[in-house]
Amino acid sequence: MPAHLQRHAHRLSVDDLIPVRGAGELAGLSDEERARPAFFPADEVTKAVEWDIAHARRSIDLYCAYVDPVPVRRWLRHLKPRIADNVKVTVHTRPQVEDSAAKLVEELRAAGCEVVERERMHEKVVIIDDTVLWHGSLNLLAVAGPTDLMMRLTDPNACDRVRHIVNTAVGRACRHPARRHPSLASPRSVMARRGAVGMSPAARPPATGSPGGALADAPVRPSRSAVPQPVRRPGTAARAGLRPRPPARTSP
Repeated sequence: MPAHLQRHAHRLSVDDLIPVRGAGELAGLSDEERARPAFFPADEVTKAVEWDIAHARRSIDLYCAYVDPVPVRRWLRHLKPRIADNVKVTVHTRPQVEDSAAKLVEELRAAGCEVVERERMHEKVVIIDDTVLWHGSLNLLAVAGPTDLMMRLTDPNACDRVRHIVNTAVGRACRHPARRHPSLASPRSVMARRGAVGMSPAARPPATGSPGGALADAPVRPSRSAVPQPVRRPGTAARAGLRPRPPARTSP
């Protein structure tokens, strides 16, 4: 088989399989070439996605975990005309707890975007008309880095698969909500727990804010002195390679 491949197979470069394109190439490509997967570097993604948004006819879905003022308002300039043409625009993002980010979410809603908030999301995806898929490392609605990269392909099946993956993650997040990490506890509560370790339940000070104290039911870690120590048997030191203790002197 290897000899047959060497005689008859054709060597393909990586660029032939998945080319790196610029935004200016999209308009001049045939439908077949435009449907092929292609990488777009960070400085080409914005113009290329703008081209796709301008040609959207039914729906635009943006999956961005974070939002920043400059990119949100820049993209709204391109999204508002599509919303006016009855294109449904949906933005999927995390719940924004900071006031500035929450105001940006309200700006998106006021412009006509549907905003779906979800915990524990990290994907960077754009789906246009359930046909064009963008995915990679760039948050379109947040600040982009110089090494961010996105892949574009035209494939309805790929769009369906990505939606299925995202919806599965949504269901899993609903069944198993995120827990507060111990490192996020306040320093006062951490020091209180540390001070209570090794103390008897009666000696531990009750925490304020709950009957009996929140620390009253916390497990007690026994001190080292309370842990039974192993009994040394004759010859143990010799077997362990230790020098045996000399016998005590007796007075004549």
